[in-house]
Amino acid sequence: MNRLLSPLVKYLSLALVGLFSVVSCAPQPQGRSIMHVYQKDSSLMAVSLFDLPQGTQVVAMSLGGVQGQAKRSISKSDFDSIWNRLHSEDLSRYRLQDQSAKFDTENNIVVKFGTLPAENIPNYVVPKKVASASLKAATASIKKLSPL
Repeated sequence: MNRLLSPLVKYLSLALVGLFSVVSCAPQPQGRSIMHVYQKDSSLMAVSLFDLPQGTQVVAMSLGGVQGQAKRSISKSDFDSIWNRLHSEDLSRYRLQDQSAKFDTENNIVVKFGTLPAENIPNYVVPKKVASASLKAATASIKKLSPL
C-alpha cells in the first residue's frame, strides 16, 4: 500500500462506515444490509449490499486514487448466499466495540451486516491471517458484485 495513503486509510474507513449509515438510513422499510470495506490499489472501496422490499441492490464507493460511486441491482440469491455465509461465522470476538475506532483495511477484513437501521449494525474487523476460508469467500463474492 502507498505509504502516503496509509494514515488516510483509517480516516477514510470511518467516513465510508458513516456513508453506509447515511445511505441505508434514508426513510425506507425494514431490510437487510451487508458492507465490506477494503483496499484496492491506491483506493479505499466500500461495497454495500441491500435487501429491501423494493429489491436487492449493490452500492459501491471508491475514495483515493480513483473516486466514484455506482449502484446496480443484484439477485436475491446472490445476496442470500453471502448473508448466509456471513451468519455462519462466529465473529463476536472481532466486533468493534468503539464504532469511532480506526482500523487497518490492508491487514484486516472489515465487514458490517445485519438488519436495518444501520446504526444498530456492528462492524467486525477480522485479521486476514486468521480469517476463515468461508469469510474470505464471502468478501470475494461481495467484491465481484461491485459495479466499480
